[in-house]
Amino acid sequence: MLRFKQFISEDMPYLDDEYEQSKEDKTFRAADLRQRLKSLDAAKGDTPLKKIGEIGPYEVHHVPTEMAGLIGGHIYRQHHAVVTHKGNRVGVVTFSEEKPGFMDLPKHLVSQHPLFQLSHSGRKARVSGLPSHVYRMISQHLNMPVVSGARQSRGGQNVWKNLAKMGKVSALNTRTGERIHDYDPDKPEHHNIVYSSTSGGGYQSGYYWLLMHHPEQPKKENP
Repeated sequence: MLRFKQFISEDMPYLDDEYEQSKEDKTFRAADLRQRLKSLDAAKGDTPLKKIGEIGPYEVHHVPTEMAGLIGGHIYRQHHAVVTHKGNRVGVVTFSEEKPGFMDLPKHLVSQHPLFQLSHSGRKARVSGLPSHVYRMISQHLNMPVVSGARQSRGGQNVWKNLAKMGKVSALNTRTGERIHDYDPDKPEHHNIVYSSTSGGGYQSGYYWLLMHHPEQPKKENP
């Protein structure tokens, strides 16, 4: 039987921290980006890109898509943030729209793995923390919070640390119901709760914790 680490490396390598820096990962991400954009083109049909904002030299466009489920006619809604640079598509972040109910969460977005061309990823991006800015922009545009998964790679953790510095992020323990209303990655007690230490000396998200980025609410004007 495969150990969990082996399973991640062989079956879901993009979740493995060490794999993220490898040559194989670069090839995987480039192919995955091409496939996701190809699938998006097929799903959106003639729906035009709708520009929702700019992040430095980048433009961010919103493309909504819907797909009917096989059981019960449930409609699955997704929101795609397509990032362009000088007219070329250089990245895409896809969010699934989830109904309210689970652990009293409101209607929210859950992101798939952000995909960017290598020339616009990490330190090569023209804007530091580019994926975090995209999360924040689509959350604000749709007025819906973005909720993390229960496990994140090292890169995913950085996205959420950046989001916490940009605005309000809360945390929810799905096992105990415990909530952290203002998650602060600089607080050691928060770091140890949400990102528990591993045997390898690194950190990973706790399996029961979800992080939620809240869109900014417009300030009310005094009468």
